[in-house]
Formats: sequence, C-alpha cells, structure tokens
Amino acid sequence: GLRVFGMKSYAPQDGILD
Repeated sequence: GLRVFGMKSYAPQDGILD
C-alpha cells in the first residue's frame, strides 16, 4: 500500500503488506 513511517502501509490491498 502507501508507505507510512517507512515500514507500514495504509492500503495493504495495493500489494505491499509490509
């Protein structure tokens, strides 16, 4: 999803769970 804090994701459905 959209990276936040360099590690989390706002939108896991984007394909970036980390």
